[in-house]
Parts: sequence; C-alpha cells; structure tokens
Amino acid sequence: MELKIWHEEQYNNEGLEQLAEYLDIFGHDYGYLLVFSNLLEKEVKGRSESVVKGKRIVTYVV
Repeated sequence: MELKIWHEEQYNNEGLEQLAEYLDIFGHDYGYLLVFSNLLEKEVKGRSESVVKGKRIVTYVV
C-alpha cells in the first residue's frame, strides 16, 4: 500500500508507476494506492482500478 496526497493527475500517475515498481521488487502482483485529497470536486474522489507494468493497482481517493 502506498499513501499519497493529491496534487494533480501527473503526480497521481507517477505514484502508480512508483507503486508498480515497489510491487515488482517485493514480488507482488496486486497493490493499493490511497490518495488524500482536499479538493471539493466530487469527480476526483472514489475508487478505480488500473494495471501498471503488469501490476493490478486499486486506487482510492478520499
């Protein structure tokens, strides 16, 4: 599990890449990214899944 603070989409994508690399180092295929956001825009918050470098990552933005 990786924790991040929401800054913008580019940093979120970099966080996904970083987590995929950590998962590869530790031999895991599945991980979680928890992103804390102070934005009031509801469309940013929620749950999503993605595959990055062959690793399945579930992202929660709260």
